[in-house]
Formats: sequence, structure tokens, C-alpha cells
Amino acid sequence: MNEQWEVKAIPHPKNLRELIPSGLALPQMAFPEINLDLNYDRSLTIHRVHLTGAIEGTIEGKIFLNQRNWKASRVQLRFKLKLSEETGKALGPMVLIFRGFECGDWLNFDLCGTLARLNPPTKRTCL
Repeated sequence: MNEQWEVKAIPHPKNLRELIPSGLALPQMAFPEINLDLNYDRSLTIHRVHLTGAIEGTIEGKIFLNQRNWKASRVQLRFKLKLSEETGKALGPMVLIFRGFECGDWLNFDLCGTLARLNPPTKRTCL
């Protein structure tokens, strides 16, 4: 299967809006390959999502689903990502936001909170 997904704009959590100028959107990105290893029980376990293309890397963790109130579902995700040179240039000054999460060439961070209110990302220890 050779589908391309494009990301035009992603709504940002309230507590991150001040970092992003109004009207700014993410550039279009292509991911020629996305490999998923998921398990669903009472929670959605993301064993591994491997991305190649505009952003390369992996996402792992859990989403604890609250079927009565989806916005209250809890997220615990670990990211290890590398922006392609083209994506870095397309992001322009917005790429500075990611500098605090760098471990060598990789961005290494956790994202936790509820779907209604994600906490700001936290940097993971560089190994």
C-alpha cells in the first residue's frame, strides 16, 4: 500500500499556544512508510509506531481509554524522532521549539496528560 498522508494543521493544546504565532500551520508532510504494532484491551498499547519520511523515528506508550468521556482518556507516549532536513527548513523558526528535546540528532521526549489537556512535552534522558 502506497498512501501518502498530509498534515496541514494540528490544533495545539492551550498551554502551548503562546509558543506558536497565530495563523502558523505545519508544512505538508509525506510519510511513505508507517509501521504499526498496536494492541487494544482496556487501553490502546502502542508497542511501536515506526515512521519514515518527513519525520523518522518511533512512538511507544499507552492511551488509557475512558469510554464515558473520551476527552478524559489518559495519554502516556514516548517519542524518538528525527526531522528530515527538508522538514526542518520548512518549519523555519518553529524548529527552535524542538531544540530543548535534542539528544544528538534525535528529539527524545514524553507526552502525557489527558486528550482534553496534554501537558507540555518533557525531555527524556539522553543515552
